[in-house]
Amino acid sequence: MWKDEVNRLGGMVPIGAPAFLPLTDAEIADLEREVQGVLPQDYAEFARTYGCCAFARSVSYPFLERRSMYQHPPGVGLENRLYAEGVHAHFYGSTRQPKPVHRLAWARAAYAPRMPAGLLPIADDGGGSLLCLGVAGDHAGQVYWWDHENEWDEDDYQDDVGAPMPEAAKWQNVYLVARSFTDWLASMRAG
Repeated sequence: MWKDEVNRLGGMVPIGAPAFLPLTDAEIADLEREVQGVLPQDYAEFARTYGCCAFARSVSYPFLERRSMYQHPPGVGLENRLYAEGVHAHFYGSTRQPKPVHRLAWARAAYAPRMPAGLLPIADDGGGSLLCLGVAGDHAGQVYWWDHENEWDEDDYQDDVGAPMPEAAKWQNVYLVARSFTDWLASMRAG
């Protein structure tokens, strides 16, 4: 269970406020309406418990897949990057957070246009990349790392490849971390 994993990792501390500001049921319902899906139960319970927070100790985790969800074909001249592990900085939280950059609603508004459809940014890795939940289709419930250093740009793709960017190529900077939120927590190591 996710609570056991949080305890194993040393617990959570609030970020941006003196106490935890959990997401409310109304905030969860609004978010689910926006993403046109249902948040996984384990993550929804976590968000209702903590909101914006970080682990009390630094944590790292392995990626389930070292390759991104989309691999450019050989010969197009675009790099396919490999990654093996990541770190975690903080989870986004409630609209009651004093600083907008700590709010889940802010992260969704800021990053959704830059990500493939069906991903919800839930956490920051401290270096500009994000941890996301799949909230639709085959990706629902899975946890992904979104690499901000390798963001796609449709105009650049057209210039580099000489063809319009296929929708699938928007996954070029997205890596599978875990099959579920609880599995992600279980894979973490406290450092």
